[in-house]
Amino acid sequence: MTVAVLGAGVAGLVAGCELTSLGYDVRLIEADSRVGGRICTHHFRCACGNAYGELGAMRIPGSHKCTLRYIEEANLQSRLIPFRGVFTEPNGIIDFSGRVTRVREVRGATPRPDSIDDRRLAYLTDIRVVVHAVCPLRLRHHYDTIVEPLVVQLLDTFHNDDIDTPSSRLHAFRRLAPFLRQVDDRFRAVVDDILLELGEEIYTLRGGLSLLTESLAHRLGSRIKRNVSVTEIDCTGDVAEISLQDSSGGASVLKADRIICTIPFSVLRRIPISGLPERQIRRVRTLPYSPASKTLLHCRTRFWEQGGIRGGGSVNDRWIRQVFYPDSESSRSSCYCGVLLASYAIGDDALRLANLEEQERQSLIKEELARFHPQIALPNMILSWKTMDWSEHRFSRGAYASAWVDNHIPFDSSQDPVSGQLLTFAGEHCSSLGGWIEGAIQSALTCVAEVAGVRL
Repeated sequence: MTVAVLGAGVAGLVAGCELTSLGYDVRLIEADSRVGGRICTHHFRCACGNAYGELGAMRIPGSHKCTLRYIEEANLQSRLIPFRGVFTEPNGIIDFSGRVTRVREVRGATPRPDSIDDRRLAYLTDIRVVVHAVCPLRLRHHYDTIVEPLVVQLLDTFHNDDIDTPSSRLHAFRRLAPFLRQVDDRFRAVVDDILLELGEEIYTLRGGLSLLTESLAHRLGSRIKRNVSVTEIDCTGDVAEISLQDSSGGASVLKADRIICTIPFSVLRRIPISGLPERQIRRVRTLPYSPASKTLLHCRTRFWEQGGIRGGGSVNDRWIRQVFYPDSESSRSSCYCGVLLASYAIGDDALRLANLEEQERQSLIKEELARFHPQIALPNMILSWKTMDWSEHRFSRGAYASAWVDNHIPFDSSQDPVSGQLLTFAGEHCSSLGGWIEGAIQSALTCVAEVAGVRL
């Protein structure tokens, strides 16, 4: 049986590897010149060989067992290192409302609502800092104007023992999470992501997450056809026909007994598909994707370590949003250079940056970083830049299927199958874990089990 796998992101690569091991004739089609999709490690030219950063996925929660399984199978487990988030570095910076403070001092940075005591203010500050650090612009505004007044009212019903100054922001957020889930649909996914990020061990790979996808691609070898775009999919016959075009304009048709399509719906909706039920066509056309933007700076020195920052992150409420620093021990380079994730923005914040000309964006990022890292303005401090706007990337057109845009329901092709069961879908957009590597892998394994009739 011939199985065509469309897209060589992590979902397509996992599906291809598993089906190949089961004896299927796998043809994996990838439009880009590289594999990995939205797992995208960028390496800067440097003699040290350790100047890299993540333009796409960068975190692996410890509870994501499927992802960790494939890392182990690729013999990469020795490269797993802790990933430190925004609130894990006490010397990290919180730049909110024009005021620059350290993470350890941030409790004084929140305006005091009328008739609220110090205990409640400390609790309220913890919640606001977490929400403002994680949420895009529209949801921050929604929290400030609609949700926070309700939180203040709720605090009035708590006993003082219930809201003693929490020992951690996780404690504060857990305490309020059930209420936030109920008060607003848009905050359900936000709450779950924040609890995951604050509440468990999170890892990354020393050397970059692309090591995982490159390992999977190596197993597939010549079964992957790169620089080949899908131009049409026809599922009306006994076998599927996929029209293809290579980078030189040459056209061909691939016939397959089954298709596993991992192409993001934001791209797939531009490709004609025959034989797909109207319900599925509507979902492909309308599933929302969140924009995301990242800018990496290759810096001559790790100037942030002079201020005691050894990893973790900083955040502002202006343009650059989240800033992440390489771990001082696990990513040390021989030439003392460092790669700074100088801006990580999602949603409306990412679109604002994407609308700027490149020179204007670079000047703005440099100016905002200088508010708390004046060393960035020193001559020749920045050796090189690299920016990725996922909403502008032709093979992605968005960072991930967004549960924060609407009440995202995972796409399930089995609920309304294509005639003859020719076509199934996989990817993070087909999972309840949208935006995570784990969701993409789980959906791929579901498709493989359906095709092969086995349980993985």
